[in-house]
Amino acid sequence: MKPMTKNRIFFLWVIILVSLLLAYPLVTEVRAKSWLIGISQPNDTHPIRRAQYDVVRKYEATHENVKFIVTSARLSAAKQTRDVEDLIARRVDLIMVCPHQSDALVPALRRVAKAGIPFMAFDRQVAKSMIPDSVTYVGMDYVVKGSWGGKLTVEAMGKKGNLVIIQGVQGSASNIDNFKGFRSVIEKYPDIKVISDQVGNYQREQAITVMENILQAHKKIDFVFAENDEMGFGALAAIKAAGRQNEIKVGSMDGQKEAIKAVMDGEFAFTVKMPIFFPEALDVAVQILEGQKVDQVVLLPSVPITGKNAKEHYDPESIF
Repeated sequence: MKPMTKNRIFFLWVIILVSLLLAYPLVTEVRAKSWLIGISQPNDTHPIRRAQYDVVRKYEATHENVKFIVTSARLSAAKQTRDVEDLIARRVDLIMVCPHQSDALVPALRRVAKAGIPFMAFDRQVAKSMIPDSVTYVGMDYVVKGSWGGKLTVEAMGKKGNLVIIQGVQGSASNIDNFKGFRSVIEKYPDIKVISDQVGNYQREQAITVMENILQAHKKIDFVFAENDEMGFGALAAIKAAGRQNEIKVGSMDGQKEAIKAVMDGEFAFTVKMPIFFPEALDVAVQILEGQKVDQVVLLPSVPITGKNAKEHYDPESIF
């Protein structure tokens, strides 16, 4: 074999250098499409939050270029502020937030905007002052959902009787809009008397305690409206423990599979099924990072569930 000439060696190096230069943009492009997304949750105990977490992990398994950091505020506005600040420090590419209390989160979101990190809301909307800075909101019309709760409550009560209300987290966007819709219906029926209006923070255990106290204070209760299914189950547990399940009906909202089954079994008068927002919100987050144009508001539907249609909506294998 003849030794390589200087010209052939030079030509070989040129080929190598050109190959490296051609490959470099491809490597850069791949790296540019790897993203870290922060998700700030209000809690990690509610079934819908656990279902969302399961979807996130499945999403990561099928989207190798997307990773998530999921935090839980544990029903604390102060902790959610710290969570968001931590996501800023970890230099995530985008922050998805479901506010525990929308107004309390404003200072933290202002710091997100100042840091140049895009953010979006899901499930619960951010405070009105932060909407112009938010890329989008993937959620639902809670006023409509609350209106369904009101209409179904009126129907179940026969337009009259003593009503107990158990609310979720006061100050959250979902709570405010749910009851804007609910009360817009109920106030039209003067023969329905709200005898107690308490807070259960969307938690089953808290609703048990709240309902136990209400049962001791009121001898005549016709209906309990719980803002979500978990509190509905808490109220029902307290009612059963008091032996008053034959005189008091319960209705709730969210539409988790256990609640739909309770409607089928006659233990709940109704529920209102809501979406879990994932993977839809995750897809929108990726679209934002890819530079795609997204709608400023993406609303998913709610569905009223009664004994007439519960069976067709019941899926025992559903994650929520």
